[in-house]
Amino acid sequence: MEDSLPREETTSAGSIVVPAYNEAHRIGPLLEVLRSSVSVLHARVIIVCNGCDDATADIARRVGGVEVAELATASKTGALNEGDRLAGDLFPRLYVDADAITDVDSIARLFASLESESPIAVRPSSRPVTTAVSWPVRSYLRARLLIPSSRQWALDHLEGHAIYGLNRSARERFGRFPDLLADDAFVDRMFDVDEKIIVTDASVVIPSPPNSLALLRVLTRVYKGNLQLENWLEVEHPDRLFVATARRPLFATSREYWRYLANGGSTLANFRPTTIFDAVVLLSFRAVARIRATRALRRSSFVQWR
Repeated sequence: MEDSLPREETTSAGSIVVPAYNEAHRIGPLLEVLRSSVSVLHARVIIVCNGCDDATADIARRVGGVEVAELATASKTGALNEGDRLAGDLFPRLYVDADAITDVDSIARLFASLESESPIAVRPSSRPVTTAVSWPVRSYLRARLLIPSSRQWALDHLEGHAIYGLNRSARERFGRFPDLLADDAFVDRMFDVDEKIIVTDASVVIPSPPNSLALLRVLTRVYKGNLQLENWLEVEHPDRLFVATARRPLFATSREYWRYLANGGSTLANFRPTTIFDAVVLLSFRAVARIRATRALRRSSFVQWR
């Protein structure tokens, strides 16, 4: 990837923390961006491999200027905390998933958007990969756009976009990352809507699950993470429960969808006959995932990556 930004700047743009768990086959595109972030933006990049039993750490070490740390335990929040420790007082800071597909210009714009003394949390605009996925996954991805409230939720929140960033005063709002599955949702709940910014000229492409089984695993993890987070907030941060996890569009009821469909999808110009089918697919996946997540919560079987 070509470095398209000026090289005259010598001041560090900030720090980047990348938690990585067995990402040897997916981290390649991001490593090229991180290489440019070091050489062009003079960012400090820390990749924290945790519980890896593949070549992720060895591959990451081939990138000049990137720091690589290794933890024995597979824990994303553990990796985030270790990355914070190593990054020290260098802000602003971006937290980037190892499979995120972005570019150095977007990284630079995210850093620039965090130049404020007031607490600010940011994320880029995002879009999912829709190629090389099965038809149920494509159907599900289309159906996510049906409800206006779902689209509004995406505009108001940080989670699910592979990258989020905090300036110094924002990061001071909480201490260590708690041992929760949904780190991005946790960070999101720490900030009011007017403290969160979508940087529209920064972008990230998010890999989609390739098939139905993978999609079900992802959705189950999302539900588990949000149920776990809601329970944690009730005990540790009841003041942040003003955004009720259970009411978010991820848990949208069938009534919302059928009301929309009964109106002929009038709020969208591109309503298609397949819209009803897409809605059925989405509701089916979400129903099964929520049942699986609720059962897991009762067993307290939360895990960090899988």
